[in-house]
Amino acid sequence: MEIEKYRIFPSTTDLTERSMADHMALMTGPGGSWREFRTSEVVPAVTFAAHFFLNAIQKLLSETMIGRLKSGEIDIILPSGWRARSLDIGRVWKRHIEFTNPADPERGFILQGQLELVEKERPTEETGLEMAGRMIGSLKEQTRLIDENLTSPDYSPEESTTLDEISVYRFGARKGWEGETREWVTKSLAEGKYAPRVLEYWPQSWMPRDPSRPQARQDRKMIQFSTVGGSITPGEVMTFLPVLSEFAAAIDEAEFNFALNAHRQEAVYYTLEGEILSLLAATRAALQEKEFPGGKFIAMIQELWKQTAAADVAAFLNQIDEATDQLLELGHTSSKEEYDCNDGRTRVYATTEGKTRTTYVEWEDLATVFVIGHDRVVVASGDYETGAVGAPIMDFTLEDGAVKKISQVVPYDDIAAGLLRRSLVDLSSVHCHLVSDPAETKRNAPKV
Repeated sequence: MEIEKYRIFPSTTDLTERSMADHMALMTGPGGSWREFRTSEVVPAVTFAAHFFLNAIQKLLSETMIGRLKSGEIDIILPSGWRARSLDIGRVWKRHIEFTNPADPERGFILQGQLELVEKERPTEETGLEMAGRMIGSLKEQTRLIDENLTSPDYSPEESTTLDEISVYRFGARKGWEGETREWVTKSLAEGKYAPRVLEYWPQSWMPRDPSRPQARQDRKMIQFSTVGGSITPGEVMTFLPVLSEFAAAIDEAEFNFALNAHRQEAVYYTLEGEILSLLAATRAALQEKEFPGGKFIAMIQELWKQTAAADVAAFLNQIDEATDQLLELGHTSSKEEYDCNDGRTRVYATTEGKTRTTYVEWEDLATVFVIGHDRVVVASGDYETGAVGAPIMDFTLEDGAVKKISQVVPYDDIAAGLLRRSLVDLSSVHCHLVSDPAETKRNAPKV
C-alpha cells in the first residue's frame, strides 16, 4: 500500500490568499476542524516557516556555530538593535549564542546547536546482525556522551561538521507573565536540565541544485514536514525568526541570500497530513520577501488567528449561553458568590444588564470576560474581583449563529491564545457540571 504524499512545490505566483481561503472555508465551517481548537492552526503554519528557514540556512548556521565559535568570540549588534553574543556554558557537544532584546537586556533567547557525533573508526567487514548491534550500541554511546558531557576515543567534537539538533530557549518576563531569568536558564542548560524551550528541530539535509548537471524536480530529494515531534511556541518563534535572519545575513550576506533563495526556488516539501496542505501552501507562498519571514507572513498569521479565534468562540456559544443561564439562576453573580467547579482552578460568575449578559472566568489571577448580547460578542480582559471589563481581545457580530463580521482582534500572542482556549475549556466544564448534570445543578442551588 502506497502512502499518500502531499507535495508543497515552489511557486512563483502568490497562492497565499487563495490557499488561505480554501483552508479557512474548511476550518471555520461546522465540524471542519479535527483539532480541539481552530486557533491551533497557527502552530503548523509557524512550525513550517521555522523548519523551512532552518533547513535553508543549516549549512551557514553549522559553519558559524562550529567554526566561528571555535575560532573566536561572536559579538554583533544587529540592525534591529538586538545583540548576538557567543556563550560558553561548558557543554562539550553543544554550542550557544545569546540574543538579547535592545529594549530589555534581561529578555531574549539562547540558540543551542547540538553537534552531530561522528564515529572515528568503523569496521570494514561485518554481517547485518553485527551492523545492527553496532548501530544500537553507537546510539546509546552517543546519548551517554551528550548527557554526561563527555568525549571518548571514538567520538570527538573536532570531528563534527554539522548540527544534529537546533533548539531555542527564552529567558526574561513576558507581558503579564513572570519568566525565568537569563542566569537561571543558562545554569539549567549548563547542567543539562529543563529550560523553557520555544523551538526544537532536527534539520533535514538538502543541497541546492548543481547547475552543471541536469536534474528533474521529481528526482530531487523531497523534505518531509510533520507537525509531530519537536515543541514550538508560535508567538516566541515569530519574534525570534527575524532576529535569526538578521544574524545570518550579518555573518555572510551573500551566502545567506543564496541559500535562502535557492531553497525558495528549488526545495520540494511533502507532508502526510493532507488536511493542512492548503495551509502549508499558503504559508510557503507568503515566505517570499527579502526579510524573513516578512510582513506578508505576519499578516497571514494574524488573519488566521482572527478567523479561527472568532470561530472557536462561536462554536462554544451555546454552551456559554446555557452555562450563563444556570449561573444567573443559581445566584452566582459576583466574585463573592462565584461558582467553583471544585477542580482547583475554575472560578466563574455572570451578570446581566438588559439583554446583555457578561460571564467572567478567572485563571491564575488573569480574567477573561465574555460580553454577549444583540448578536454581538466581545471577549475582553477584566478585573475578576470588581467586575470591571477591560480592553477587548476580540469583537465580532453574529448572523444566524455564525460569525458575520470581525471588527477587532488583538495581534496574535501566546498568552492571549492560551487564555482564550483555557477559558473556553473552563466554561465547557461549568456547562458539564450545571447543565449536563442535574444533580450537580441541584447541589449548587442558592442556599436560603
